[in-house]
Amino acid sequence: MPRRAVGLFQADRSLMIHRVGYALLSRLPALAPGPLSHYEKRLLASTPSRDDCRPVFIIGCPRSGTTLLYKLMTEAFRFGHFTNLSVLYRKYPILGQQLQARYMKRERSREYSFQYGYVSGRWGPHEGSDFWHRWFPAPPGSYVGPGELADEELQDMRRTVAGMSLAADSDMLFKSVYNTVRIAALTEAFPRARFVVVDRDPVDVALSLYRMRATVAPDRRQWVSVRPPEIPVESEHDPATEVASQVYYLQRRLAQETNLLGGDRCQVVSYRSLCEDPRGVLRRLGVAYGVA
Repeated sequence: MPRRAVGLFQADRSLMIHRVGYALLSRLPALAPGPLSHYEKRLLASTPSRDDCRPVFIIGCPRSGTTLLYKLMTEAFRFGHFTNLSVLYRKYPILGQQLQARYMKRERSREYSFQYGYVSGRWGPHEGSDFWHRWFPAPPGSYVGPGELADEELQDMRRTVAGMSLAADSDMLFKSVYNTVRIAALTEAFPRARFVVVDRDPVDVALSLYRMRATVAPDRRQWVSVRPPEIPVESEHDPATEVASQVYYLQRRLAQETNLLGGDRCQVVSYRSLCEDPRGVLRRLGVAYGVA
């Protein structure tokens, strides 16, 4: 057989094996939850609760450009993060990072097709918002203030993320707009956590959120995305007022809480700058946080 044909055969065989392996990995959480849970507990028990854990959190209003920054940072820097594969292991996150660290080297997503926080592709970065529900409440009420989590919960959160970092051999990068109303609790769990706030013109954010209501909800009266604690779940107003209030209170809360962090732990990225000069934004973040 000619050398070129042999090379093509080996490449096709490798691709086939990789696709079969991916299919098996994507189905494993549903097929073997018991063994996976047992293994995850062993991994967690062997991980120390480290105060020096340094995750990075991308936060901001919904529709402000957080997904774009998340995608760019996962491409430019070495971070552990959720992908469309590892998020299937949200109940076994340390194992998920182990598998991802091993198999993601073979294939990376270069797609920039976004749909309200979802990035397509096998290895597209995923928000993994459900991962945080083991410590934080699920929507509609997502706010957690300072001192609300017990020490045991904070230690469990810290140990879990530390285990994920060890498995990924890098700091973890998380992006969830719901964490925008959990900054105080996150800093309690991770004293050395770092934050990146994506800032966009509030009018543009509100218009995009208003359009989002018509796209993902049966009608514009249904609430979408993160709810600031200043707006009770039971309150009802016209959609335009709700969207305007949502943006106003989220941006006010971001300004108040991130000001307490200081410039060494919090970087602000404008959406306009991100679109006009993405390399410059990434260069600044890389220098600020010492990542490459």
